[in-house]
Amino acid sequence: MPKTASADKPVSISKKTWEWARSKPEYSRLIEDLEDLEAIREAKEESNETIPFEAVVAAYEKTHKVKIKG
Repeated sequence: MPKTASADKPVSISKKTWEWARSKPEYSRLIEDLEDLEAIREAKEESNETIPFEAVVAAYEKTHKVKIKG
């Protein structure tokens, strides 16, 4: 089940709610962003290395085919 995390504790979302939100265009982008953040968080925890901000931005831009203005 997908999870989001706050500073002090994780928040679980039911599979039914997750699938409902995923089917709605207005929520699908937010869900994709949450999944990307979760994948980055998991990779960081596994490697115990810091991920440079520029690398995260570059990966996000490549995955979503967008350019972030900074």
